[in-house]
Amino acid sequence: MNRVLPAEVIELFLAKAADLEPENAAYRISLSRLQLNLGDYEAARTSLDIDISGMRCYANLQRLKCLFEELCDTERVEECHYEISKLYHEVTTRRGFPDSWD
Repeated sequence: MNRVLPAEVIELFLAKAADLEPENAAYRISLSRLQLNLGDYEAARTSLDIDISGMRCYANLQRLKCLFEELCDTERVEECHYEISKLYHEVTTRRGFPDSWD
């Protein structure tokens, strides 16, 4: 039989995972998403107190950008956008794509 855990219990597990491996952005993203779903915006903001400069995962950067948009944190949205652009430029340059299609 499958049992569904209450969101508060899942939040405790995610918080413990983030504490045990603080550099794992996926744990913090999941924790923050759950906290936002529970309406705890301050906790979600605290959970996302991570350094994203040099982050190499496009998917995590996109997820973070969406979370920061939901939190109305324009400065962090721009930070994510910058890192996404930097990563995109690096990948396309390495593959030989032109900077523009003009």
